[in-house]
Amino acid sequence: MNRIRKGFALLLCLLLLLAALTGCGKKDGSSETPEMEDESGGTADDMSGPEKRKASNSAFTMRFSSSDSMNPLYCRSGSNTALMSLIYEGLFRLDESFQPYPVLCKEYGTEDGKTWWFTLIGAVMHDGSELKPVDVAYTINLARDSDKYRSRLSEIAACYDNGDGRVIMELKAENRNLPALLDVPIICAGTGDDFAPAGTGPYVYREMGRNAVLEVFREYRDADAAETRSLYLREYAEGTLEESFSDRSLDMIWEGGSDSSSLHLYGEFETHCYDTTMLQYIGFNFNRIALQQASVRRAIACAVDREMIVDEIYGSIGRPAALLYNPSFRLYADSWADAQEYSVSEMSANLAEAGLQDHNNDGLLEYDYGGGYWETLSLRFVVYEGSTKKIAAAQAIAGNLNRVGLDVKVTPLPWDDYLQALENGRFELYYGEAALPHDFDFSALLTPGGSLRYGLTGGTAYADLIGDVKRAAGDEELEAAAAALCRYAAENVPIVPIQYRQNVVYTHRGEVTGLSPSVSGIFQSVKEWSINLS
Repeated sequence: MNRIRKGFALLLCLLLLLAALTGCGKKDGSSETPEMEDESGGTADDMSGPEKRKASNSAFTMRFSSSDSMNPLYCRSGSNTALMSLIYEGLFRLDESFQPYPVLCKEYGTEDGKTWWFTLIGAVMHDGSELKPVDVAYTINLARDSDKYRSRLSEIAACYDNGDGRVIMELKAENRNLPALLDVPIICAGTGDDFAPAGTGPYVYREMGRNAVLEVFREYRDADAAETRSLYLREYAEGTLEESFSDRSLDMIWEGGSDSSSLHLYGEFETHCYDTTMLQYIGFNFNRIALQQASVRRAIACAVDREMIVDEIYGSIGRPAALLYNPSFRLYADSWADAQEYSVSEMSANLAEAGLQDHNNDGLLEYDYGGGYWETLSLRFVVYEGSTKKIAAAQAIAGNLNRVGLDVKVTPLPWDDYLQALENGRFELYYGEAALPHDFDFSALLTPGGSLRYGLTGGTAYADLIGDVKRAAGDEELEAAAAALCRYAAENVPIVPIQYRQNVVYTHRGEVTGLSPSVSGIFQSVKEWSINLS
């Protein structure tokens, strides 16, 4: 490790010297890819084979985008967003089971579930100032108006510094699960327009000529625990990631979800998956008479072979989910409800219960619309055409339904046409994906006025059940309320859960230990890391 630190120090000195000679920090808008300089003064891109690997091993290097902001409230690129947990911290952080725990607050509480108070720890910000309630209030209020956090923080009516050293948040309605929503990165008051505002995280972003580096923040409360003093950032074109990772000029790759996976890595590497609140599901159009019958919806639920979809289509990156909640949720239990699992016999039994039959012996099931009028139950199953994996999953589900006599046609659509079809009700089924809040609030999907309530799914009963979850005080009440919600949804099938997406981090075998990413950030345990670049 001493040898590694000496290598970092030497590399850092060289970069600072070169930056001084060339006038570092000035942005010229060029799209030229920054080059990481090796200890001999050349660039990694000038070398190949063993020489390139040797030079790249002198620094732990990650991907970023210099054209996108490093401001955690506004950056959009996946590469920069993933780096945020190195630079910024929230009031809380969620662990692998979605359990929130305090980070920047030492005490907090509420009496009625609507007005919350938070007392901050003695953290130092990157500009040398002490973290104050005004910084938290400024960040939360700015985030409430941002595209990135507006939906998550929409129930916060007011956030302010009450003058006695505490932050106060007033909610529009009771929610005793609020801490699960407060892993929003906190920045210094008045820096919302900065490219990389001051935070409280273990590393600070620095520009060094055409390169960038994350340096350990020496006033961070656990600064001494960080083995790696500098983490280097470099731009990589999309088509070069696999080769750069293979020759070790790139030490870590992360992907934002199983559906977008397009990497084909080779060599020895480790895969670190972590769970998210991104739910994939089948939605129904309740304007179609046949789909108003729960038995028809249950039959469709029984056509979903979740294990096959996750294992064979998504490469075992994902979490099969038969109930509303992610099975990784800390209180989850299979006994909450009898979910509809994949079963050909159950498909047929539910369709028969709904009165469907092959009335004219053409091999397809017809539905009795009354008065002796029978019509083939044809279902248009729309899916976004830009996702080959979603299309494959939809086709697998449709194939299972076709085998028992339903006429299901998968219709891939461009994104704008897909959204228009959902908004205008031009579908019977749709393959959906929803980014749920970190407290697993299903209001957008299932309650009147919900932004994702396509096809008029759900209803007022779900609003009451979701309200019970929000009002639950303590794990015992929360588990009971979540179980009641799942039980009602399993009986009535407003949507069919398929899987929860997982995000992925790839590292070279044996290079990083102590990595435990979560939905709050892949670097949340960086002080527990051990990096071996040998």
